[in-house]
Amino acid sequence: INAPFDFSEKNYLPLRSLHGVMKRLMFPENFTAEQRFHLSPAHRQFVISAMQTLPKEVGYEETEFPDGYAKFLVFGDLEGRAPERLEIHNKS
Repeated sequence: INAPFDFSEKNYLPLRSLHGVMKRLMFPENFTAEQRFHLSPAHRQFVISAMQTLPKEVGYEETEFPDGYAKFLVFGDLEGRAPERLEIHNKS
C-alpha cells in the first residue's frame, strides 16, 4: 500500500450492517419474514444483477475503471480483467 485510502467522500455503513444486508438479499430463506426485504422476485434479481455488474458492462472505460474497481476485498488493486467464472456482488 503506497498511501492511505481517503474514505471521506464515501457513504458510511458499518461492515456488520453491510454483511446483514448481503445475507438477507442473497439468502432470504435463512431469515424470518419480518427480517427479510419485501422485494418481488424480479426486484430481488434486479438488485443482485446490478450488484455484480462490472464498470465495463455499463459503458465505462476499462483503463479508467478496471474490473476490480471498488471490489477491494477480492481484487485489491488489480488492474486487469476478472476471471469470467468469478461473480462478486457488492454495493458498487
